[in-house]
Amino acid sequence: MAVEPHVRIEKMNDQDIDEVLAIEQLSFPVPWNRQLFKQEIRNPYSRSYVLRISSGTVTGYLIFWLVMDEAHILNIAVHPGYRSLGFGNMLMGFAMDQIETGGGKTITLEVRRSNSVAISMYRKFGFTSVGIRKNYYVSSNEDALIMEKKLF
Repeated sequence: MAVEPHVRIEKMNDQDIDEVLAIEQLSFPVPWNRQLFKQEIRNPYSRSYVLRISSGTVTGYLIFWLVMDEAHILNIAVHPGYRSLGFGNMLMGFAMDQIETGGGKTITLEVRRSNSVAISMYRKFGFTSVGIRKNYYVSSNEDALIMEKKLF
């Protein structure tokens, strides 16, 4: 997927964590902490990326695991001030390209049942609902939809 000239998607590093944490805290009711992001950067199965605009500001990020031919998207978020600009679609398209290039055949993810914006984006990319994890989100007892896409 081609990325706009004023936008770069790069590997996440320790220097990005402060900006990523800010996005995380604005995006999720139970945000990850600094240590979790550091672990993902160092995890050999994890792929962690940031979306950076021309000013150098991190406006979004993506984390997925790729183990053999199976990928699992753990986290994808865009700063609220930069939503509806296509950055989520760029990150998702980038993830799919990276997974396919890396030999991935199946991608799974969980999403809050109430997150209609994310569900709509995932469906646009060909994901289908394959199950439900009851009370997956402990803080709210909300169910998660399990979504999957097969790459061939």
